[in-house]
Amino acid sequence: MPLTHLCGTRSCVDGLCELDIYVQSRSDLRGDCRVDMCDSAGYGVARPELEDFYDDGNPCTRDFCDQNENDVMRRNAPLEAGPVPNGSGFCNGSGDIVDCLRAEDCEDRSLMCSEHGACVPLECTNRMRDEAIGESSIDCGGRCEGCPKDAPCNTGTDCLTGVCGEDRLCGAASCRDGIKNRTETDVDCGGTYCDPCADEQGCKGGNDCVSNVCFAGKCQPRTCDDGLRNGDEEDVDCGADCPPCQF
Repeated sequence: MPLTHLCGTRSCVDGLCELDIYVQSRSDLRGDCRVDMCDSAGYGVARPELEDFYDDGNPCTRDFCDQNENDVMRRNAPLEAGPVPNGSGFCNGSGDIVDCLRAEDCEDRSLMCSEHGACVPLECTNRMRDEAIGESSIDCGGRCEGCPKDAPCNTGTDCLTGVCGEDRLCGAASCRDGIKNRTETDVDCGGTYCDPCADEQGCKGGNDCVSNVCFAGKCQPRTCDDGLRNGDEEDVDCGADCPPCQF
């Protein structure tokens, strides 16, 4: 559907208002599989652009634009389970990076691959608390995977949340614990519960960022041509410290 704003510059010539139409795009939302163009009548129209795919910053997904007869949508499809293309670990088939998929993936052949994709000692599954490998509770903590909330702990690394309380029990995550946990996209910011992140901090979507701009897994600085109304702008990419809005 055409946008309602005109694409042009108003001016006063000999006491009359004139509008110089331009047929181009002044700003565009990066990664939405579309390009915003100005037609010859001065109206904005969105057209499919398959090369304008969204980079989610995750090496375990394939980023592309999916077009059908009615629409074009951005896609970030998980890669099949296997080595991460950049060599940083393994993709688990759900879009997550893990240390291993099977025991053979662990460099130390004395370790096993846990159900969550971590290389851990065999003792991590014997239903006993093994102090020799640092377990703070049965089959968790130390060299094993982290323990759940309220389980005994010695340090934050013993806990899934990264938080070991003064009572030596694994505590709940918060937005002020100095640790990236829960749904946070960076330390104490982003995700479902915390405030948005600053520029260059991690993100999964625009809502994770103060600027409302997320690309390649990082919050991007707000600009006057990012296709969004953010900062003090009066409308999309205009007003405040951006060019004046044309109404």
